[in-house]
Amino acid sequence: MNKVAGASPTAHGSLEQTPLAHLLVYMAEKRLSGTIVFTPQDLALGDEAMIQFVDGEACFVGGRGRSLEACFRMPDTTTFAFYDGQNLCNDGDSTRIPVGEPLATIWSVVRARGLDRVVEATLGRLGPRVLKLHDQSRPDRFGLTLNELAVADALRVKPRSLAELLASGLAPDHSVKLVVYTLLITRHIDHGSAPPVGVARSSERPRAEGTSGSGSQVAIARVKLASKRADSGHMPSSGKTPIALTPALAARKGEILERAAQIDRQDYFSMLGVERAAATPEIEASYYALVKVWHPDRLPPELAGLRDAVSKVFARITEAFQTLSDPVRRKRYLDVLKGGGGTPEEADKMQRIIDAATDFQRGEILWRNRDPNAEKFIVRAYRADPQQSDYAALYVSLELSKRAPDTPVDDLLKLCDQAIEGNERCERAYFCRAQIKKRLGRVDSSISDFRAAFELNPKNLDAGREVRLYEMRRSKQPERRSTPAPHRSSPPGALTKSNPPRLSSKPPKTSSSSRPAIKEKEGGVFSGIGKLFKR
Repeated sequence: MNKVAGASPTAHGSLEQTPLAHLLVYMAEKRLSGTIVFTPQDLALGDEAMIQFVDGEACFVGGRGRSLEACFRMPDTTTFAFYDGQNLCNDGDSTRIPVGEPLATIWSVVRARGLDRVVEATLGRLGPRVLKLHDQSRPDRFGLTLNELAVADALRVKPRSLAELLASGLAPDHSVKLVVYTLLITRHIDHGSAPPVGVARSSERPRAEGTSGSGSQVAIARVKLASKRADSGHMPSSGKTPIALTPALAARKGEILERAAQIDRQDYFSMLGVERAAATPEIEASYYALVKVWHPDRLPPELAGLRDAVSKVFARITEAFQTLSDPVRRKRYLDVLKGGGGTPEEADKMQRIIDAATDFQRGEILWRNRDPNAEKFIVRAYRADPQQSDYAALYVSLELSKRAPDTPVDDLLKLCDQAIEGNERCERAYFCRAQIKKRLGRVDSSISDFRAAFELNPKNLDAGREVRLYEMRRSKQPERRSTPAPHRSSPPGALTKSNPPRLSSKPPKTSSSSRPAIKEKEGGVFSGIGKLFKR
């Protein structure tokens, strides 16, 4: 670490918590300049690897292996630190990256890492959702092969679901999934909330706040508004007595708050107040009328605290107008509407799915390492997508660990039941429910869940151990019952199953007419042998 001696990183983390592809997406979106230093957990693997970024693009790589491909193969346990504005590779010991295109670099990482758990979980939550390629998307900049590019082109021609893409046979299934995942995390599949990453020209990209470097900072309202929510309606506290609103202004305030709260659930036609069959002149007339009402500059000074809410409404109706006034974009938007999407709320829901999958991966790794920071990621993933069985089960594990032995756990048991009902193959939910039942003293029922968890995942050693211990205890019980008790354990003369009545050695007296001749003869033979042994 001699290169970074005395320098303080502006951010740090690990590839377990922030996958490399997500890290590169963030660098490209914020157009950050500086150096990321990667440190393997086992220093025997080599020295630190370094990647220098200029305006979000990877330009130089230094240290371990001096190749970008070597960085792609770094284990998840690798930690990283970002040094903003510092060039740590410019010492003659670094290698220039031939292709600095950020999208190509992101795709190379995703392809090298393959279908990991985060990719599968994210795509699994898409379900039948129709995917639409963003109008500004540039799939050619990812460095895709012809088959991979055909997947993106298919989405450009017609929005369709992941299942339809897999059934199309355009590329192998794993390639289709990786392409769709890459387009998702870079927003080249339209989320409706922000433009795609990495396609704007350098002079048009929004710069991150606090980033060093020259050049004008262009504010894109649409990007900033995507992360904001409508103001609660309270005026900012300035220490002065609030101004009393006239009835007209009070009514206007209510209208702004109501419209800002509802607009994300509306499609573009509803935002503009027109029918789906409306002609372009009608759409234009409606838009210009709305501009006079909703432009932020027309907001009265008394309602200045609602500027964010008004700006949100104005940004939405402007986006609706730009889409519906363009024949090509309007046709594609109608296709999205047929698939059940088309509202900003749906776009936000898709983004939450991606974020929840990432939070779940981070929380799961930290939980396994007994890191207290796991809680915030586990809770965030569960709240963002509570219907996901794995998220709910991990949340139950967290809550169970925090409760005292005598604390009721019925609510957690119910969550496990719901998780299993949602996914009958959720091993974690069976294991959690088994732990709760064992805690409640319902041993036989808990073993059934432990066994189910072990069958679903033979690597669950804890579940397997519980089953083996139970079977060992159970196998000993029948042996004790089958062993006859000694005669002294029962009172003399008592008739029990283990102490049956002793039969007399003398044969019962019977009449000669009732005994078969063969029996008498055999009896004589055996009695003779008995006398012989007595002698």
